[in-house]
Amino acid sequence: GNTVIAGIAAAYDDDIGSWDGNSGVERIVHVRDCLILETMFATGIRVQELCDLTMECMDFTTGTIRIFGKGRKERKAYIVQPSVLMLYKDYFAFRFLMGFHDSHVFITRHGKQMSTQSIRFLLGKYTDLAGIKKRVTPHMIRHTFATLLLEEGTDIKFIQELLGHSSITPTQIYLHINERA
Repeated sequence: GNTVIAGIAAAYDDDIGSWDGNSGVERIVHVRDCLILETMFATGIRVQELCDLTMECMDFTTGTIRIFGKGRKERKAYIVQPSVLMLYKDYFAFRFLMGFHDSHVFITRHGKQMSTQSIRFLLGKYTDLAGIKKRVTPHMIRHTFATLLLEEGTDIKFIQELLGHSSITPTQIYLHINERA
């Protein structure tokens, strides 16, 4: 869990974050990176699902994200931190000002939909910046998300829904990994 949190902190602390004199694109990319890490950690979303998110999926009034998972099965995830919701609003406002109109939530510096590879790359970048030697994968963040919920006493059926597992089995496998650790 701490590894993931250190990675998020590194994204916020990244030098690119001192926005003075930085181009608008750098600012958008920096905020985007922070939001990607926050969203992965807060929702347990799969990396492909993250790439596929569009503006229509986001509801900032309720903090609800509509995720289309495997087989286009829809589920909801939630961002409850007001600071992250504010960051999203800033991100979209700024993107719009810069003339980036792609409907995908997370875009490259060229304004196109991000690939799963580029998300894995930025995850590596920030864990390196945080001085973390271990390679952190999107799947590990998903696992951390599930484990923390479990430790807080969240019902396994609810965790299953949040992760978008069609049956309880893969969710239980997550828990066994945790028991062995």
